[in-house]
Amino acid sequence: MTDITIDPALVESMIMEMGAIGAHSGTGVWRTVYSPEGVNANDLFARWSEEAGLAVDRDAVGNV
Repeated sequence: MTDITIDPALVESMIMEMGAIGAHSGTGVWRTVYSPEGVNANDLFARWSEEAGLAVDRDAVGNV
């Protein structure tokens, strides 16, 4: 079994970066499907996945 090290600061940074996309009313997030915010959030997740060495694919409607 391989130990996995998690960097809490990195996780918090990623949550905050993703949460900033479509931020609404100071406490929520609003990303409707196919909106620029939704597309940007999917693109960010795909980039993070690729940077982690994962293969990224999108289906016909844009899901990562």
